[in-house]
Amino acid sequence: MNANQGFTLLEVLVAVAVLGFALGAIIRTVGLQADNTAYLRQKTQAHWVAQNRLSELQIQALWLAPGEDQGREILGGQTWYWQLKISETPDPDLRRLDLSVSNQADMKAPMTHLTGFLGKP
Repeated sequence: MNANQGFTLLEVLVAVAVLGFALGAIIRTVGLQADNTAYLRQKTQAHWVAQNRLSELQIQALWLAPGEDQGREILGGQTWYWQLKISETPDPDLRRLDLSVSNQADMKAPMTHLTGFLGKP
């Protein structure tokens, strides 16, 4: 009696192919997750820059004239560029502040927008 036990070559090749597809999908998912984490980190830092700038303006208690301003700040070892638009509101004692922040100087694709209000001191 000669009873051979084990897998045939075809069974082994199918198993390796299935394992290869599974590992490929796992590697792709991990890569996408890493990219998403980096994007969310950048977006969070951009929002912090906007919040910091808005808070600074509110703490200074200055009455700002309508118009635009821009500048840059360093946060997390990276330079962030911000653009501020100051608008009048129906209330004469209130100004609207629209702040955009980007990691690119041209501000073509801001990473975040933040709107705040500033009352007359």
